[in-house]
Amino acid sequence: MELHVQKLSIARGGLAVLKNVSFSLSAGQALVIRGPNGIGKTTLLRTLAGLQPALAGEINLDPDMMGLCCACGWHKGDAFGRGEFDFLG
Repeated sequence: MELHVQKLSIARGGLAVLKNVSFSLSAGQALVIRGPNGIGKTTLLRTLAGLQPALAGEINLDPDMMGLCCACGWHKGDAFGRGEFDFLG
């Protein structure tokens, strides 16, 4: 089971808060998301969950997990890769 994000850019209230985020997670791995209030942590999670659209980039979940996420609409997107977050806020 893997989750991949590539070149993901997201906005909050029309203002870009993350740009070109890439990372990958395999089963059993965790990702820590830290930062000050308003920097885009919740916006990233909402985008990964399919609750809001991304400005750009791809989110991809292992096809074996698709049945678990289709109920919430998170079946579009592409890859998680390791990388650095470029917080714009």
